[in-house]
Amino acid sequence: MGVDRRIRKTQTALKDAVLALASQRNLDEISVQDIVDQADVSRATFYSHYKSKEDLVTEALDSLFETFVSEAAEFRKTPVDFHPDVVPPNLVIALRRMGDNPDLFVRLFGDRGAGAWMVRLRTFWEEQFLETWHASDFEPCEGAMPVELRASFAASIMARVVSWWLDGHRDEPVERIARWHWDFVSHLWFDHTFRTANQGDIVEQGSGRRSDDGSVAASR
Repeated sequence: MGVDRRIRKTQTALKDAVLALASQRNLDEISVQDIVDQADVSRATFYSHYKSKEDLVTEALDSLFETFVSEAAEFRKTPVDFHPDVVPPNLVIALRRMGDNPDLFVRLFGDRGAGAWMVRLRTFWEEQFLETWHASDFEPCEGAMPVELRASFAASIMARVVSWWLDGHRDEPVERIARWHWDFVSHLWFDHTFRTANQGDIVEQGSGRRSDDGSVAASR
């Protein structure tokens, strides 16, 4: 049986309240009283749903994280032919979501209380890189940078770009930030010689794009 609609509504209000407060101050500075005042509910109502502030914070951050996961899953349903000159749509979507609530994400990126969430998000970005890489059927040739290291670099760059953008450079449009990010990160995809895992073909210093019939085309 699903959760009662009234319960779900109250829990959503409490999660929204703690995230709204987290955009104004660090998580360890937020009290239960702050949360109930923000959500316009009583302390008794709060404790009928959560044992502690920490339980609510965990659930609120889990819900926030799930938005990234669900959007990425939706994006993966549509095959994408990566190219160094074309910014991936899911990159723009992820940046726009963070840009829609910049104060919150600036604090989540810098708040020690949200450190585990940031580690989780960066791990997710690494997994996205690896999953997309392996789905492409390409492998680095001998001597090229290992894909796991590329994924780690890509996730770190994403975190740094977002921090720079939201913490003092919000006037830059999301499309430009995505373009700058992709200009740099695309080298982790396209700046080395690759081999197709299935065919063994060599793709020299090009985009490494495959045509619809599965053949490999390289731009020099």
